[in-house]
Amino acid sequence: MENSKLFLEGAPTVQIGSAPRKRFDPVLICAAVILSASLICHGWLLSHLISLVPEGNLGELLVSHLLPSYTFAEREVSLQFYEAEPLPPKKEDITSDDYVIRDLSAKAENGFALSNQTSYSPDLSSLYKAPSPIQKRDKLYERYLEGEPLVLVYHTHATESYSDTNDTGSFRTSDPSRSVVSVGEVFCKALERAGIPSVHMTELFDDESYNDAYYNSSSAVAEFLKEHPSVQYVIDLHRDCIMTEDDKFVSASFTDAKTGEDFAQLMFVVGTDEGGSSHTEWEDNLTVALHLQKELNGKYPSLMRPVNLRSASFYQHTSPGAMLLEFGSCGNTLDEAKRSAVLFALELADYVIGEPTDLDPYAIIEEIC
Repeated sequence: MENSKLFLEGAPTVQIGSAPRKRFDPVLICAAVILSASLICHGWLLSHLISLVPEGNLGELLVSHLLPSYTFAEREVSLQFYEAEPLPPKKEDITSDDYVIRDLSAKAENGFALSNQTSYSPDLSSLYKAPSPIQKRDKLYERYLEGEPLVLVYHTHATESYSDTNDTGSFRTSDPSRSVVSVGEVFCKALERAGIPSVHMTELFDDESYNDAYYNSSSAVAEFLKEHPSVQYVIDLHRDCIMTEDDKFVSASFTDAKTGEDFAQLMFVVGTDEGGSSHTEWEDNLTVALHLQKELNGKYPSLMRPVNLRSASFYQHTSPGAMLLEFGSCGNTLDEAKRSAVLFALELADYVIGEPTDLDPYAIIEEIC
């Protein structure tokens, strides 16, 4: 009430008889009416939007709308698609009989087999022939300080584990040394060996809430990229979960002819705008994936699974070099995934630089895995 009194004391007065009377400024009255009407309209709109939000997701939606680069449509895609992949079924007392090995490698020419879960029909051959949408390392360092990071590795589902590190019965662990986080660590070490500066984000985005994992990771990545615009390759490193019809856990792997060791098979997951996001440049991301897929298929014909094209964007609008990679499945071992991480990291390094590094992947595997 004191604020109202001070405001009125500044209003003009008019003399009637012997007592001065205060009058309201017509401009202030009009402003108050307009403000009230605006609040009523916004209140109605807000209540309508709230009624459309699934229960329990209002807070995340409102915060997501406040983040730059994200829209209501993008968050709605997250709610509809990003959490659609269920956790592996919890199964106690798993034995070797519960696992089965499958070769899921891409069999098409150049490894360009496509597992297409969209209505789009991209011309893979034409996209592969297109130039990279990302400049090579030396050109990038003409724009950014040399030594600035070019690659960010993170894990939306950082608690994903493998057959030999299955702490919970559902192939999850909060111990980073036993999860995909340790695969990311090997990945970044191999990149550093090849002269590619990288950053490894090790937060457990899914530890407290699996359903909030994509929201948590995308928010953190958005903030990181504001501070590090030099990053061109944004890699969300996962572990897949594949099961047979009789509920056996699949090991997607192959045996390397040179060493006799087993390696986990990898899969690109490429997002699109079909689910309602603003990711209209998704073919650039697919182009980068095809460039890498072809080279890896030529060197290691059994390493890569078909590229998986999806309706959700998986927040790959952040960069043409944004990608989601599945490193093996729940039936694979942690060491199998680490070995494959070295193979992929060195091929990515060649792509970032624009010429072969000629590093021996097997020597690096022996050193850091």
